[in-house]
Amino acid sequence: MVWTEDHEGQIDRVEQLLSDCRMEMINVVIEKNLDLKSVLLEIDVKSRSRDECNRLVDRLSSIHGVSRIRLE
Repeated sequence: MVWTEDHEGQIDRVEQLLSDCRMEMINVVIEKNLDLKSVLLEIDVKSRSRDECNRLVDRLSSIHGVSRIRLE
């Protein structure tokens, strides 16, 4: 899950980064909080290893506006 500020193009940036990391997106749920101007992205991805997931977290955290990331 990725919590981020609701900037124009932010969802596209996150999805592009997943594609660049060769993560296969299985399902995407988008929840917008209009009061807080934030977005919660619940993204199911297929990954080959836990190391890939760790690298993904590092790259996601570099996107401006991302405030929290959770892997399950």
